[in-house]
Amino acid sequence: MQVIRTNSFILRIGEETVIKAPLGELRAKQVHKNRRNQSVNAYFGHNYARRKSVLSNIAPPALRRKLAVKKLWNKYRRHPQEYPIWSDLIAPENRLKSRKPFWVETFNIENFFIINEWRNIWSNIHLFNKDLIEDPSKRVPGMDQPRWVWVKLNRLRTGHARCKSMLFKWKATENPYCQCGHVEETIQHLVEECQITSFQGGFNEIHQLSPQAKTWLSTIKVL
Repeated sequence: MQVIRTNSFILRIGEETVIKAPLGELRAKQVHKNRRNQSVNAYFGHNYARRKSVLSNIAPPALRRKLAVKKLWNKYRRHPQEYPIWSDLIAPENRLKSRKPFWVETFNIENFFIINEWRNIWSNIHLFNKDLIEDPSKRVPGMDQPRWVWVKLNRLRTGHARCKSMLFKWKATENPYCQCGHVEETIQHLVEECQITSFQGGFNEIHQLSPQAKTWLSTIKVL
């Protein structure tokens, strides 16, 4: 069994030799990369999950877990005598996806900043109305509004609401036709194209929740 030994950890890698190196230089790089990808993919796997962290202004679980590890690691480095860690920690290959051992998250932890990482993830995904939100770490407009306003706002931002297009997909209506005669009643059609319900300011003004947008939200019933 090959073992990589650091000042505070022993990592089982192969089958024969022992390699010594300072703590922080030897990490389970591939395990960490796979775990990070699994966490991010699981969290950003579909539209609702991708957006809910931004709309609620709460960072994704994978990033919050890594931030907690960084805080714990920094605390240990500042006061190693007060927070002893086993001098020899056997770290076998991770068998279960649900397990999140400490050493998996400590690779390059010193250079981790949760806001920068969150912005980077947000910039690399493609979503309906994604351009409305430039910085995912900032609170979106409307969080201080009554629930009915907040719900309608987020349905418009995500493109998921009780419009005929969605109801038809859910087999809750016979056709996806809009009341204006258009072949499909989508959120984008209702806001930008429909002769009956369209809003002149478009999604940008609705997102910023201007007084006119709030009045329009109170009149539209399909949301």
